[in-house]
Amino acid sequence: MQKFAIRGGHLEVVKFLLQNGADPNQTFGKNETSPLNNAFLTGRADMIRLLFSAHADLDHVNTRTWTSIYYLWHPETPNHSTTPEILEFCATHQFDGWNFRDRAGWAPIHRVAAFGQAEHIRKLFNMGVIDRYAIPPLTILGWSPIQCAARFGNLSTFKYLVEETRIPVDRLVGMQDKRGWTLLHLAAASGSEEMVTFLLSIGLNPTALSDRATLLLPEELGDKALTPRTIAEHYGFVQGYDNALRATGYLGSTKTDRGIGEEVLIEPG
Repeated sequence: MQKFAIRGGHLEVVKFLLQNGADPNQTFGKNETSPLNNAFLTGRADMIRLLFSAHADLDHVNTRTWTSIYYLWHPETPNHSTTPEILEFCATHQFDGWNFRDRAGWAPIHRVAAFGQAEHIRKLFNMGVIDRYAIPPLTILGWSPIQCAARFGNLSTFKYLVEETRIPVDRLVGMQDKRGWTLLHLAAASGSEEMVTFLLSIGLNPTALSDRATLLLPEELGDKALTPRTIAEHYGFVQGYDNALRATGYLGSTKTDRGIGEEVLIEPG
């Protein structure tokens, strides 16, 4: 009952349950999500304060290897207006998991880069809980936070991280993960036409080939040298990808005696 009351945002019901013996650290389900995990998912700062005052464990790690803060940036739920307030609360109450990494190697900075907002990263930097100039840890795929932003089409966090950490364009162009995927390969899988267009505009190569890799790839893409367009096609985003190519002058039409022919990819340079 406690889980559903929290998820439903019923503060008075949760307060009643706690006053009548409910365990503020009772976990639920196969992932052993805690009451605070669920409160962070809803973005209810008042619910978080209530549970914390009842001695809920702010540093609980569930079987997904996630702390509560991971739930602030969830791919299936919108960002909360209360996120900066909740981050401040965590810092004030000695939350210890700012650099904790889950089993995929993601720390909170990777989560916010992928699914959060630039203002959330600014808040983390300004509170001093994450060093803006430190080299961030890499995920098991070799992703930095910037690569996470590219993979999930988050242009606002991408631009903010590039600006704030002063990464030169040539480093962005040369950045690759453990599979040889460039930022453009990653963005092609995101479906973000805006992100693909931006990366093409700063010089990412649409003809670049990845390594022949298998790490965390579907069978159809495994052990093949892939172009970004092949990836976009696999994930169903080729129309938007081609729109980005046209917008940046990489896709043009051939001319025939009868007029305009087929579209062709124009080689960079």
